[in-house]
This record gives sequence, C-alpha cells and structure tokens, in this order.
Amino acid sequence: MKNGLFLTETHCHTAAGSACGKIEPEQQMDWYKSLGYDTVFITEHFPIGKKFGLAECSLEERVEKMCSGFRRASVRGGMIGLTVLFAFEFGFKGTDVLTYGLGPEFILAHPEIEGMDISEYAPIARDAGAFLVHAHPFREAKYIRAIRLYPRCVDAVEVFNACRTDEVNHRALRYAADYGLPFSSGSDNHRGELPRYGGILTKDPVKSAGDLANAILTGAAKLYQTESKDPA
Repeated sequence: MKNGLFLTETHCHTAAGSACGKIEPEQQMDWYKSLGYDTVFITEHFPIGKKFGLAECSLEERVEKMCSGFRRASVRGGMIGLTVLFAFEFGFKGTDVLTYGLGPEFILAHPEIEGMDISEYAPIARDAGAFLVHAHPFREAKYIRAIRLYPRCVDAVEVFNACRTDEVNHRALRYAADYGLPFSSGSDNHRGELPRYGGILTKDPVKSAGDLANAILTGAAKLYQTESKDPA
C-alpha cells in the first residue's frame, strides 16, 4: 500500500511468457512485493511465436507458453500475499492493446484474431467482455512503421508508461484528453528493477479485471508514478 491506498501494477511481463521478458515470474513478484504493490496484472504478449521459436507449434501450445509466466507468478503471489491477475497485451505491428477480463480460453475460441488489425480485434474482444487499454500509443521503434490510434476501439489510454519518455507520455495524455478517454498508468516491466514505476492507486483492493475497469472508468483510480530520471 501507499499512503493508505492499494497499489496495482497494470502492465507487467516475465521471461517465462514473453520472449522480451528478462526476469523469472517468481523474482518479478518478489520485487513487486518489496515495492509495496498489492496487485499485479501479468500482461504477456499475444500473438506469441517466432521469438520463442514456437512459430510451427499449435495455438494451444503457444497459449500454454504465454500463460506459464502468469501461473508461476500466481503461485508465488499466493505465497507472499500478492494478488496476481491474468491479462494479455494484444499486438498488431507494434500497436498494442492491454486486454483485461478475458482468459486464455478466449484466445483458443478465437484463433482468427491472430494477425488482426486492432479495429478488427476490438469488437470481438469487447463483445466477450474485455476492458481495453491502448498501451504506449506513441511509442517509436525501428520495427514500428506507423503510429496507429484507435480512439473508438479502446476504453482507456495508458498515459504514463514507466519505460517511455516523458515526451511520449505527454503525447498519450493529450491524445486521451482530446478524445475524452479515461487515463491509465503502468510500468511495462520486463526486468524487475526500473528507473521508475507506474500503476494505479485505489481505496479498495483490485481483485479482478472488473475492479480495475470500474476504478478507471469512474475516475476512482489515482494514477501512480514514481519520480525518477526519464528513461530517455
């Protein structure tokens, strides 16, 4: 807890379920516990395949690999008093949408979502009950050929991402404000120790994706970010 409020990480990866992850699930959860977090959403990437050498594997095998980090983190969380919840980060050519409220069974029931544009994916996910947050919408990288914005396809915007620069985060904030979209904050943590951290603070503990969505949509969530050097 922080100042009497419950602290939730909304955006976190592990080496077990994300090829870009640099820390094992158990170590990641121990780290969050030491920082005073109460809840952590594990948001491994989907689609998953090439980077893990699983391109030729079945969807079932790939989803199992994606979920392995969450399962291990959940066990560790139960041991140390940390709530660990499942979510995933759906990606299309560098544009990512954090998807809360759906489990791996949704992916298995909808194999057609692999390769879909966000505008195609979002209605399917929302019809199934998803809460969608556009992650780091103005991130730039060599492999990202275009910045794509989908203000009608998401429920909120990650306006603070601990691994993005202040400039990029400010653009996200202006974008969300211009479209009247609620704000979210997360660390996008792939490696444990970071220069700074994000998340949300709430009066009541976040025990489900529904709790997260309600807190963000009603304005009950206070954005959390630590003061430290801009990662640029």
